[in-house]
Amino acid sequence: MHSTDVNPITGTPSITVGWEHPTENGGSAVTGYRLYMDDGAGGDYFMVYDGTGNEYTKQFNTDTKISTMVTNDKYRFKVQSINSIGASAMSRESRFLSRAVRSPLPPSPPLRDSRTTVNTPPARATNSSATFRSGDAQVVIQWAPPLDNGGSPITGYNVLINDGQSNSWTDDRVSGTLEQQRLNFGSSAAFRLMYDEETTGLIASSGDLANNIEVALNQLNSIHAATVILAGSDAVVTLYVQGAAHQLRLDGVAGTVTREVKGAGAPEIIAITTDCATASCTVAGSFTLTLTRGATVLARR
Repeated sequence: MHSTDVNPITGTPSITVGWEHPTENGGSAVTGYRLYMDDGAGGDYFMVYDGTGNEYTKQFNTDTKISTMVTNDKYRFKVQSINSIGASAMSRESRFLSRAVRSPLPPSPPLRDSRTTVNTPPARATNSSATFRSGDAQVVIQWAPPLDNGGSPITGYNVLINDGQSNSWTDDRVSGTLEQQRLNFGSSAAFRLMYDEETTGLIASSGDLANNIEVALNQLNSIHAATVILAGSDAVVTLYVQGAAHQLRLDGVAGTVTREVKGAGAPEIIAITTDCATASCTVAGSFTLTLTRGATVLARR
C-alpha cells in the first residue's frame, strides 16, 4: 500500500491505498475489490470503496470519500477480493499516518549478489572485455525498496560508491558516471599530466592539443581510455576507469584542474576497428552505429 498526500485544492490530508491481485482466486476469476478503513481512533471498520465488477482498479484515494481525516492520525485499512462465489476473508490490516508528501525512507542496505566476479571478465551482451584488466572485479548488488515511500511512488535509486580511501561519504559519486575534468593553463610550454602514481610523457601545447593530451593519457595503465575536447582555452577530459576516478595533476606548467563530474565505474567501452589489408590503407565512406537492448533501439549515430 502507498503512503499519503495532501489534496492540492482543499489542503485536507488524504491517503492513497494500493493493493495487489491475490495469489489464488479460489477457482473463479477475481471480479473486484472492497476496501475498508477505520476512523483513526480505533473504531470499527467501514467500507470506503466497493469495486465489484471492476477488477482492474487496485488503488483508491480516500479524498474521494472522506473529507474529515486529521493530519498525523493513524488509520487502519483492510481489503478483500471478490469473485462469482462471493467475497474473500479480510486481508491483514495496514496502518498509515495521514501526512503530507515527503522524502522516502532509505531502502534496505545493499547486499552482494552471487554474480559478483573477481579476476574474471563479466558476461556482457557484446562479449566485450575492453574495460577489464587483470585484478579487476565486478560487484553486483541488490536491495529492497523502502518500507515507506513518503507518499509518492519510488521513481528510481542512486547507487553511491566509496573507493575505500576515506571513511567519509562527502565525496559521493553516482556509480556508472563518467569522470569529467577541465584543464586550464595559459602557457604554451610543454607539460605532463599525473594520475595517481603515473606520469605521462611530455605533451606539446602546439598543434592538435586535444589529440596530444588524449594520446598521452591513453598510454597510462591506470586509465582505461580518455577522450579530450577543447572548450575555448580549456581542455575537457573524459576518463573511462573502473572504480572511483581520481583527479589529474599538472606538471611543468601553471594552471588548474577542476573536477566537473565525479565518476565511478565507467560504462562499457567497445572498440571498433577497420579491416584494412595494409597499414597505409584509407577508410572512406560512412556507417551507422545502433545501440539496442533486446528489440528496443536506445541510440543511433
